[in-house]
Amino acid sequence: MARDPQGRIVIPDLAGLDLRLGEYMHLVREEGRGYAAVSYRGIGYVDEAGRLKHNEDRHLIMNFSDGRRVSVIIDGAGGHEGGERAAEIGIRMVERALTEGESMEDAIDLAHRAIVQDNQNQGIRAHHPFAVLIASELTPQADGNTHARFFTLGDAEAVVLRPLADHSAPPEIIHWTLRPSPAVQMFRSQQGVPMIPTLPDGRITRGQTLIHHTAWGANVPNGGIGGNGRSFNGRPHITEVVLQRGDSIFLASDGGTESLSSYDVISHLPFYARAVNEVQIRDVLFLETLICMDLARQQLEAGAAIELTHERYVAAYQAATGEAPPEGWRGAFEGHTLGTDLHVRNARGQTVGSFKPDNVTMIVQTVGAEAPVCESPPASTSEPGPSASPPPPPVVVIPPPRAVTAGDSGETQVISSSLRQAMEFFTNLRTAFVEMGWVRERLQEVSTIYTVFDINETPSADASIPPSLTRGLTAFPEECPAVEALNPNHLVLEITRGPDGPRVRLVGFNRGSLSEDTVTALLARFPAADDLTQRFSPAIRQAVQNEERVISLVDLLDQHVRMGTRHRVAIPIYWTPEGGFSINPPSDHSLPPLGTLFREPMGDHFRLRYEWVPTPPDMPAEIPSIVSQALQRLIQRHSRRRP
Repeated sequence: MARDPQGRIVIPDLAGLDLRLGEYMHLVREEGRGYAAVSYRGIGYVDEAGRLKHNEDRHLIMNFSDGRRVSVIIDGAGGHEGGERAAEIGIRMVERALTEGESMEDAIDLAHRAIVQDNQNQGIRAHHPFAVLIASELTPQADGNTHARFFTLGDAEAVVLRPLADHSAPPEIIHWTLRPSPAVQMFRSQQGVPMIPTLPDGRITRGQTLIHHTAWGANVPNGGIGGNGRSFNGRPHITEVVLQRGDSIFLASDGGTESLSSYDVISHLPFYARAVNEVQIRDVLFLETLICMDLARQQLEAGAAIELTHERYVAAYQAATGEAPPEGWRGAFEGHTLGTDLHVRNARGQTVGSFKPDNVTMIVQTVGAEAPVCESPPASTSEPGPSASPPPPPVVVIPPPRAVTAGDSGETQVISSSLRQAMEFFTNLRTAFVEMGWVRERLQEVSTIYTVFDINETPSADASIPPSLTRGLTAFPEECPAVEALNPNHLVLEITRGPDGPRVRLVGFNRGSLSEDTVTALLARFPAADDLTQRFSPAIRQAVQNEERVISLVDLLDQHVRMGTRHRVAIPIYWTPEGGFSINPPSDHSLPPLGTLFREPMGDHFRLRYEWVPTPPDMPAEIPSIVSQALQRLIQRHSRRRP
């Protein structure tokens, strides 16, 4: 990358960045060989108006051909939507620099200066947005061990766990990155209290984690990226350690580490839950974090200290999962008291834990686990001359789609583009209701809520483009409005509290001027009391089901294709007996992959190539056609994204 006279990477044009901001980033899950990540906006994390905040965390996981793996979490802070913007710019700069072969130190420096520059471009003169950062860089060694470097700026943390050989006790904590905040040390000094002891490299001593998390000033960061360019210098604190195969690395923003209270909780919870791989460890720690956040929400609503009863823990578990806890389950701090400072105290008044409503991002890695097939970018890429033809669009190599037969007629069912668009719209709408935090919170108070929607079909000036759908939310009544009183093109959805989470059902609608495609998609996506989908033939229902599978597979593959354009990645596709698709093999390795999608770098763009494998004999006949259609749409989607 280009350098300035001081030898620092030149900040790219920030105006050209397509920043990923907004509601859709509130929940992200990511899994691969040897790692599992999750990022969530949290429970009870609201602004002054009581509205749930956006997720201001961002994370990145990159694998390289030499076996290195880099994992980064950036937690933004400062101003309305400023923290989210700072984290997004920071993660994009780190990704760009690492993709170009730059060092972690230079990548973090670029992120720091880019956020400062963006704050200046935005004309921000006070409360400058900034971000804190935690990152790990794992490099395999010839002796079978792994050299790990950790980069810390602020209160995001990393913890390394080493399991015992016989797994007879919780894993040993062999490394951590937390350094005390200067505000904590200064306040303790002023109060005549001994400062938190530290190791020679500046990290706190073992056993001081909870004391620091609950101390006044703990949230004042000891470093960061961005701001006004003077408060922080963007230079991380770096620690190094040699890791063994099987060690677990836990990276988290402060929403995770401070809700989990101490490193002992991080070590003990997965052990007693019998979590043995990175996905299970992530899920155990993430669930506990959400439970703690909901208990904090309960205390804030009560406005006074609350007793952490079994009933409150059950309610928190249901808020986090949408279902009742298993029989015999108990909360970690049952019988204790949660104070107005969100500190957990025992009967003697001693602080034994802390909760924190906040955004939370976690990355769990297993050292020595096989990484996905990835290659670093070419050493150099020649720029095309003025007369050079533009690079070709990405290409998917696939066989001709096989006919999908449905019903007794054996006719191939073709889904129109307008019906496909309508189905995508209602699929996203239904998923949004199931995942929305406010829905779960509202269903803690009432068992049923109703939502009225106005569905508008807006024809395009170009007849070749199908109509687009927009929605206008008009009310959130607690009682079902009379269906006969609905305006044309209006519908009512009923959302009820269910054992496995919110359930969405179509109560009724006034068709008005809605097209047949929209009505078909609506009735197919929202089950109704009288099963209105029975009005369609088995062939149409089969075609609608196949279309849903196509949409699901496109979204699944798109998450991994968008990881970057300068890495070669192999993405296997597996068919599951339940009729869905996965990129991870079944635990018992009973199913071979359908094929592999390759993303191959080609200068300033990339190519997608798919390789089939022999079709398993027990696979339904429509699966190859579904995969073919999904690949075609995936390539169309990325052809439109290319500048």
